[in-house]
Amino acid sequence: MKSENRSIFKNTLALYLRQLVSLFVGLYTSRVILDSLGVVDFGIYNVVAGLVGMMSFFNGMMMAATSRFFTFGVGKNDLHYLDNVVGTTFLIYVIFIAAVCILGESVGIWFLENKLVIPLDRMNAARIVYQCALGIFLCSLLSIPFVSMITAHESMKVYAYVGLLDVFLKLGAAIGVSFVDWDRLAVYGLLMLVLSVLITFVYFLFCKKTYMECRLHFYFEKKLFKEVVEYSGWSLFGACVGIARGTITNILLNMFFGPVINAARAISNQVSNGVSAFSNSFFNAVRPQIIKNYAKKDFERMDFLMVQSAKGAFFLLFLFALPLLLETRYILCLWLKTPPSEAIVFSQLVLIEVLIETVSMPIITAANATGKIRLYQSVVGGILLLCAPLSYLFLKLGMPYYFVMISSIITVVLASIARLLLTTRIMKFNPIKYLRDVIPSILSVAGISFLISCIMRNFLPYGFVRLVAVTITSSVCIVCFGLFLGVSKEVRHRIIEILKNKLGLGA
Repeated sequence: MKSENRSIFKNTLALYLRQLVSLFVGLYTSRVILDSLGVVDFGIYNVVAGLVGMMSFFNGMMMAATSRFFTFGVGKNDLHYLDNVVGTTFLIYVIFIAAVCILGESVGIWFLENKLVIPLDRMNAARIVYQCALGIFLCSLLSIPFVSMITAHESMKVYAYVGLLDVFLKLGAAIGVSFVDWDRLAVYGLLMLVLSVLITFVYFLFCKKTYMECRLHFYFEKKLFKEVVEYSGWSLFGACVGIARGTITNILLNMFFGPVINAARAISNQVSNGVSAFSNSFFNAVRPQIIKNYAKKDFERMDFLMVQSAKGAFFLLFLFALPLLLETRYILCLWLKTPPSEAIVFSQLVLIEVLIETVSMPIITAANATGKIRLYQSVVGGILLLCAPLSYLFLKLGMPYYFVMISSIITVVLASIARLLLTTRIMKFNPIKYLRDVIPSILSVAGISFLISCIMRNFLPYGFVRLVAVTITSSVCIVCFGLFLGVSKEVRHRIIEILKNKLGLGA
């Protein structure tokens, strides 16, 4: 158990480092490539790549299924089952790749040629970029089995290192394009394709050399094939629900208030995506352990991980969210100079929504671990889709624009309750105990940290000094109160012990 806790802690640190570096390097890379390509070519690249990116639901669907079945197989320690799962998933991937190629080379090209507004003198470069983007997408699809194998074996350092290699190579490509005399847009597309092939090969090479079950072969068994495809299909349904919620919300905002509100909503989405990426990094470290313990039928250990990971993910997210909640106006002005005023309220509400959802993430993982997700996805997805009619009702009654986010928060709370109840139907799970162990801890830590940070905020004038003071105060409060009021005694001692060893303070 101690080795498992140490593994989770080390993997979390590795993924956090990856996320931090990727965030800052990615922002700088965007700035460099904008300067290298110019506004028009940069816009063409993004819209053409975005055309292919519309098929990204394939990635999410296959990642969810592959990760679950690989991790379940590793947890069972059944090499024969795992070998069959690997062969089955490779067969399914060939089918999906064929489908993507057919769609991309028919519908995709037609849309590029006939619907996208691209200057005639840039159309040839756009065609090259499109083919490169399609190749990049196929590489990302091909890399999913290898990334899933790495996460199933909890080799997160490798995942982190390859991710860092990827972002630095992209930065190098962005800088290198500025020295090219030929068509920079086409060259940049080709460089991105070469880098994607290279990263996919690195993943493949590592898995081939490290994991004996990772070999390129096909296996077909009707029951297993149907199980993987069905799981993938319901995962796709869940992904489509998320896309539909966002799309319908934007349409309603546009219908009632116009494009300025859409811009404000887009800004809030960027804020929530940036912050939630850190809690997702934590869950990428914990998720394999939850699935493995379910596979081994060690429900006591699984319950322990679910409770501690819910609290840990909330505290790590709150570490970034609290300064943003208290200093939203200043941070947005610092970032965008003159952001739409509506973006402030949107950003605050969307952070609250993400914090609520974080508490449900272990339940989602446990439910997915069972593989019995038809009823679960149907009910939860249906509740989340209620956001659309509820938002329309509020707006029709004359409520302000931010009521679409209030509708979203209401449905997220209802979906969280449904997850608790439905999980008891598909596995051994005590929702009352989970709530009793999680909710009081996060409310006490969040409440005390919020109160102390507000006091600090009220003593200082608006500006950069207040932002720094609030950030430091909130961080110290969340870390200290989280350690001593939030997590269990075992986890606290383990974290302190690991930190002492890392800092050379151990006996």
